Amino acid sequence: MDKKTKITYKSDLGEILFAVSSPFWVSEIKGASGLPVDVAVSAGYKQQGGSISSQTVKQRTLTINGSILRSVAVNRRKMLDVMAPLHKGTLTVEQNGESWYLEVYPTQAPDFDDGEGAQAFQFSAVAPFPYWRTTATARTMVGGLQALFKTPFYTGGKWYISKYSDTYLTNVRNTGNVKIPIKAVFKAVTDCTEPELYHVGDRTYIRILGTLYAGQVITVNTAYGQRGATLTDKDGTTSDAFHRLDIGSDLELGLDPGDNILRYTARSNREGLRLYVVAEEGVVNGL
Repeated sequence: MDKKTKITYKSDLGEILFAVSSPFWVSEIKGASGLPVDVAVSAGYKQQGGSISSQTVKQRTLTINGSILRSVAVNRRKMLDVMAPLHKGTLTVEQNGESWYLEVYPTQAPDFDDGEGAQAFQFSAVAPFPYWRTTATARTMVGGLQALFKTPFYTGGKWYISKYSDTYLTNVRNTGNVKIPIKAVFKAVTDCTEPELYHVGDRTYIRILGTLYAGQVITVNTAYGQRGATLTDKDGTTSDAFHRLDIGSDLELGLDPGDNILRYTARSNREGLRLYVVAEEGVVNGL
């Protein structure tokens, strides 16, 4: 790592910062860029070569080498406590004005060299979800009222607090190189029936059945392990809303790398719907 890079490891047991100002220093991270893929190939009778039948991106394995530069006894114990087995950690890398993270599980607790003075260490972990994700998120309004009020503002003449977006199509750009899951937030300002988010390029959709009453919000999450829908009523109470999803709704709908054209609609009173898409700003397969 260079002098401008910061690496943070955080678990429920504490946090360790690896940086030039810290007693902890990382000299190498193996596995931060390479990503293994299982490719299954099949061949038919008299076929020349083969055909790809499936592809699966495997988990990422990381090995971190570094040193403890000072207060060795105390900081050695801190590393062993924070980077303990059976405790999930978050590894975050900050460099070039960007911040990326992995959720990891230790496969080898820190192993130290013996000797006086600075001590070298090695630590290994596995990331079941192998892609680096940015810590920044973006919230894009697909349809509804766009705010126009800004400060400072001019009080003379005619001006508007907001305007209604009457376009059916909105472009949401994914700057990473991997498909990103989303949270689709359906908010009813006035009663609307069967609101829908449609991905034009993929020809898939998320549709809410029945009527969404004024003040109600349904949030649909397409992230693996968190897929589902939650209803937030106007009094703030929440409940599961999976049964409100149309059977054809795509719970893998996300943002493909590059441009994504999204459309929103409703069976009735589209004007009463506010629809937002919340997603991480980028996901990449290596640093």
